[in-house]
Amino acid sequence: MTPEEAKLAIRDVLQPRITKEKEAEAMDIIIDLVAERSHYRGRFDYSAGSFPEEGGNGPDGVYAEGDFFIGSDGAAGVLKDENEDPMEVAGRITGTALVTNPGQLGINWKLNQG
Repeated sequence: MTPEEAKLAIRDVLQPRITKEKEAEAMDIIIDLVAERSHYRGRFDYSAGSFPEEGGNGPDGVYAEGDFFIGSDGAAGVLKDENEDPMEVAGRITGTALVTNPGQLGINWKLNQG
């Protein structure tokens, strides 16, 4: 189950009693659980228009295939899509490296907006 799927599942169970604060708290718990079992590399502020270059599981700390980040709350920016075209993104997007050492090439990343 992806973090976004888990978020929706929790929201369905807790609605309408859930507050924004409780939703954020639940999401943080889910993210921590996913991190323990995956290639989750943490939150990343992509508002400068770049992908992460360090902090991954690959050689010398580069992102390895399957490593992924979740965008920081409130972040907004422009990243390159798989065609190297500018793509406006906002909020808790996920970015997954499709290859080891993906650099700044959009084709090397899978982006999901929730």
